Amino acid sequence: MSVLILMDCTFLPGKTEEGTKLFNEFLDQTRTREGCEQIEIYVDRADDSKATLIELWSSKDLHDTYLEWRGSRPEDGERMKAVLAGPPAMRVLDPAG
Repeated sequence: MSVLILMDCTFLPGKTEEGTKLFNEFLDQTRTREGCEQIEIYVDRADDSKATLIELWSSKDLHDTYLEWRGSRPEDGERMKAVLAGPPAMRVLDPAG
């Protein structure tokens, strides 16, 4: 069963453009991972320091495998820390019904 992942992020002041460029680079990599059906980033119109990643995965297990892979790349984490005000908040949603 597919799962929807929402990740809310806040960019450091003045880092929105750099941050969205970095995330789009990472999203291109993510789209090639097994189980990733869709992933996009959206920036809040009212506050461009806030963004949400919307991810659709074929299963929670495959998303967990992806997170393990991403976590094994410390250089990616360092690059994200340079643009984010703190760790993203993640929600995992299952289809209702």
